[in-house]
Amino acid sequence: MAKAAEHLRVSQSAVSEIIANLEYALGVRLLDRGPRGVEPTIYGNALLKRGTAAFDELKQSIKDIEYLADPTTGEVRMHARSPWRRAILPPIMSSLPDKIPA
Repeated sequence: MAKAAEHLRVSQSAVSEIIANLEYALGVRLLDRGPRGVEPTIYGNALLKRGTAAFDELKQSIKDIEYLADPTTGEVRMHARSPWRRAILPPIMSSLPDKIPA
């Protein structure tokens, strides 16, 4: 809990309260607390799995909105098989400007 609080830049009691409220609202225990710290229960793992997917979608929607607001921004992703990736892509990528004019 202390590591989570530090990562989130909130107090440990705030993290504990949020977890307790979630557990109460869902009616299940999300974390098993033990001498070595906390481990997610099967319910906690289910929430973590779906929560991660939800936050990934939220982050992508923010990127979409940024692009719609300014079409000159965005990212390019390239995929290539290993020989291409090592031999051909680096010189191509290094020759591209950091920002491509619209």
